Amino acid sequence: MGSKLFLFLSSFAFLFFFLVSCSNDEPDVAQVSQVVVFDYGDDESAPEQRLAVFLSMESDVHYASKITVKNEAEGYEWLQGGVRKLQGVSDRDWAYCVNLVPPDGMPISQGSYTVVYEDSAEKEVSSIFNLFYQENLVDSRAGDFPQILTCQFFRKVAIYSADDVLLYFGERKAEWDYDEFIFQDFSNAATVRDVYVMNTDTVLCLMPPVDLHNKDFEKTSEPSSGEGEFNFAGILDSAEENKEE
Repeated sequence: MGSKLFLFLSSFAFLFFFLVSCSNDEPDVAQVSQVVVFDYGDDESAPEQRLAVFLSMESDVHYASKITVKNEAEGYEWLQGGVRKLQGVSDRDWAYCVNLVPPDGMPISQGSYTVVYEDSAEKEVSSIFNLFYQENLVDSRAGDFPQILTCQFFRKVAIYSADDVLLYFGERKAEWDYDEFIFQDFSNAATVRDVYVMNTDTVLCLMPPVDLHNKDFEKTSEPSSGEGEFNFAGILDSAEENKEE
């Protein structure tokens, strides 16, 4: 009886210590990274815009609850519950949100933003980041590339399955002289998009999708793969997230 009581009290003490430790763990954001995406659905239309914000966490990312992003000049904000989480990418843990779309008829504003991270205990920490991009991209068309670009850029490729799962993002391999050769590495590839990356990976321009005419594909839930660079999978995925302004 005494030994059982000792074990019970020991377990209770450990649980109490664990809960107190968690409740005293202050949220800590080491770094904020942002990416603005210009998405060209076809050759004729101006791009749709969206913003993604990534928080590199020093505190436990499991407790991430909410991210709020506010544009200081225009005064609008996005409130994101159901925060996405990644562990061990580029040796860091991340809380992030994608598909932050500006109010109807407005481009994503350049300048200063405040991001507020909130954990499950409703503790908050805020950071500031600045967003800049080449202004004429807002009214550009896919046919303007790459001549329109006035800064250094890198041209990459994104490959998708038939159900819009991102299979690969990175440099176009030398053996992919023709798009059909992509099937040698990704038998279920269905579409491919060129992607122009600039401003130290903070601006992405997605060119219109090209149908690979793959008649033998099987639908897949295969996870994203590629070069492992952090981590454009969430941005390039077609999955929509709800937004609140």
